[in-house]
Amino acid sequence: MRKTIALIIVLIFLLTIVSCEKSAEEKAQELFNQAQLYQKAEEYDKAVELYRDIMVLYPEFTKINQVETNKKECQVEYYFDKAKTDISFERYESAMDNIQELLNIRPDHIEGNYALGFIYLRLSYDYLISSQMMGLSYMDKSLLTAQSNAFQQLARERFKKCLTLNENHYAGHKGMAHIYISEGKLDQAIEETNKAITYAPEGERKATCMELMAQIYITTGNYEAAENTIKEIITKYPNRGETYLLYGNFYLAQNKIDEAIDTLKKGMELNFEQEAYKGKMLATISYAYSLKKDYKNAIEYIKKAIDIDIMNNTYMDQYIQLYAMSK
Repeated sequence: MRKTIALIIVLIFLLTIVSCEKSAEEKAQELFNQAQLYQKAEEYDKAVELYRDIMVLYPEFTKINQVETNKKECQVEYYFDKAKTDISFERYESAMDNIQELLNIRPDHIEGNYALGFIYLRLSYDYLISSQMMGLSYMDKSLLTAQSNAFQQLARERFKKCLTLNENHYAGHKGMAHIYISEGKLDQAIEETNKAITYAPEGERKATCMELMAQIYITTGNYEAAENTIKEIITKYPNRGETYLLYGNFYLAQNKIDEAIDTLKKGMELNFEQEAYKGKMLATISYAYSLKKDYKNAIEYIKKAIDIDIMNNTYMDQYIQLYAMSK
């Protein structure tokens, strides 16, 4: 009798253990829930790791298709976030690598295509500027010009793809406006910029399109329209460092150096977070002082720009030039 009771107790204990053991489906669901929490918190690398674990350990999980979808979404967001950070600090090679990884997963990612077009356009400008340097041979100038044209064509293709994916994509129109500006087709640039302003959502994106329009007006010498546009931006979006940088360049274009310096310093007092723009504003203040041959202040401000972005070769080159000019 006692043996029977003991056996029953052991069986009950074993059944309890078995009943407490989680099924593969339950374990997968727990990992899935945790991965989703990471995804919502934008900790995409951790989310991807868990989604991969589910796919390897629990391939029969009932939500395996959603796991694969979520994993790809996290990878796309992860690469895009890294690319945006790289772009903000002008680390274009790294940005292109991240965007290419993104597009390998999702070729129709419209913002990724635009970002790649933006980088190509910047590289086109860089090669064009390099081609105009003094002392280059005809062959070197021709090669740099050809590289500039090649990158511009790549940029055009990406912007066109954006508009193929969505004809009302404001950034695609903005990108095409830049292409037309570089080609000297300012009427078409204005037309594309107006479309960009129309389709851009309120806030930073619309402000950047309005800034582009002001820049076109500056380029054409229509300073009244440019200033009116800049003032409108400041009224609607008062804490934009980019606008004050543009305002400073507006004055520099007219050789109003003191006004440029005052405007840029006022912009530096704003509560904006973009460190890259702070560096650009400081570098522009430095340049303005150099026009006045005030090399002491010019060097002081370019040093501040370098402190913000020590890896920026342009700032370092500017410092070296100013130091040489001050002697």
